[in-house]
Amino acid sequence: MDVTKDSKYLIAAAVTQGVKIFDVKTGDLVASLPVPGPYCKQVEFSFSDKYFIAVYEDRDRQSYMRIYDFKKILQAGK
Repeated sequence: MDVTKDSKYLIAAAVTQGVKIFDVKTGDLVASLPVPGPYCKQVEFSFSDKYFIAVYEDRDRQSYMRIYDFKKILQAGK
């Protein structure tokens, strides 16, 4: 899990469900993002909160990472 610098959003790796983004103040789910592999292990914001990285595994337990534009994912989720 990680939280934006302004503490407005929390991002979580939902192991078998990809990435979930929550509004910290309300607790509402504001965006959900499936990842290519079935196991999302870790998510973390960049220093500026502009991007986040998702680390995931495929069924053969090979690890991969992908970088996402946070604002685009947030807009698509709303």
